[in-house]
Amino acid sequence: PARAAGVFAASAAPGGGVRFPAPLVASALQLRDGVTCFFVLTPAWLRDGDRAVGQRFFGHYPLGQFRFHDRRVAFRTAAGDVRHSKVLESGTKLVAAYRLDGRVEMAVDGAPFEAGAKPRAGASPAPVFSASGYVTLGGCPPHDAFLGDVHEVMVFGTVLADAAARHVAEVLATKHGVAIGALPPTASRFGLPTSHATGAAAAPSPPAARGPPPLADFLEARVAGEWEADPDVQRARPVRARQRPTARDRVASYAALKDGRDRERREADARAGGRTHRAQRGAPSSGDPGPPLLARLQEAQQRLNEIQGAVDAMRPAPNPRAPPAGRGRRDHGPPPPAPPVAPAAVEAVPELAEPGAARCLGGDAFGRAPVARWEPPETARLEQIQQWKKLKAQSDAAIRGFARGGKELRAFVSDQVDRLRLARHNLFCGLAPPGRRVA
Repeated sequence: PARAAGVFAASAAPGGGVRFPAPLVASALQLRDGVTCFFVLTPAWLRDGDRAVGQRFFGHYPLGQFRFHDRRVAFRTAAGDVRHSKVLESGTKLVAAYRLDGRVEMAVDGAPFEAGAKPRAGASPAPVFSASGYVTLGGCPPHDAFLGDVHEVMVFGTVLADAAARHVAEVLATKHGVAIGALPPTASRFGLPTSHATGAAAAPSPPAARGPPPLADFLEARVAGEWEADPDVQRARPVRARQRPTARDRVASYAALKDGRDRERREADARAGGRTHRAQRGAPSSGDPGPPLLARLQEAQQRLNEIQGAVDAMRPAPNPRAPPAGRGRRDHGPPPPAPPVAPAAVEAVPELAEPGAARCLGGDAFGRAPVARWEPPETARLEQIQQWKKLKAQSDAAIRGFARGGKELRAFVSDQVDRLRLARHNLFCGLAPPGRRVA
């Protein structure tokens, strides 16, 4: 216990760190999108490749790993590892920042955020965290410890702007002795970088020798509302959890948005000399309000009436025998029966070719062989073959032209099959093989 107390006391001192032989597990935490995370780390062993061990230091498993990949700061997504562009060296202390806002942005040692390189072409690496039920620190998953020191971890439950994130990185770098890059040429009135979202010019930055204000003062200033007028920190406002806007809030927001658009349109109209796009299309400009609203509505109604009259004139005359509009078939009883359709004419069945032959007596000489694909024997006479094909074609045409269905269609098809069997027997019974007779 005394040794452990000494280790944690050393880690709590400025610049101290903890090396984890096994990761710590917090089973009551679940990370999500819309957060900003800062890590002060000293990686002791950076290697290339997907299977390098000891590269993960925080997060969930398998998705949502804060780690190193190919000697770069990286984040594990469903599409693969999203990597930062800066190549790091083993044993060098650094401040790594992650901003998750529908995409993964990373920064190293206070530099501006950059979107990580996509793992493969066409992939969409959105920040997704596995619902593993626990968050690990000092490795991920619990059996894979991080090879290096973890000095400090900060997780903000909101998406910080560039200025606020730079300030946090400066505070952590000053506390742990990490050298960070100089500020960009433009800076806000608090000595912080200009936000990429606004692009507004700001006052020059103070001398570089002066260190950043304490982090406690920074957070207190945000809570007290002293930064509300600065556009650089608008994105850093905390989001109210589980609070949905009311209908009054939505109406007020829409009204403010509409007023802003109207103001911009009036300014653009004034700069263009009264000729905006709406004026070019024929709509009245802000200088000429045009006719009153009631007069314009009446004119539009008159035009609609003229169009409706033209459409009515093009309609055909109503049918006096047609049922009234809006009434269904049930109001007028069942539909009238369709007239009977006479089947196509079929020639009479030919007479028996050999009335006295023994093979033509005692039932169908061809048994129940189907007539649909039956072909006459090769030894039959040509006129018999042609007569059979003609009868078969007429029967097929009659079946296809039959207008009824159900039982009536089945009975008609059965009659046609019987006629074809009789015609086949009468034409070719003398050529039938023995032993297949069926009544």
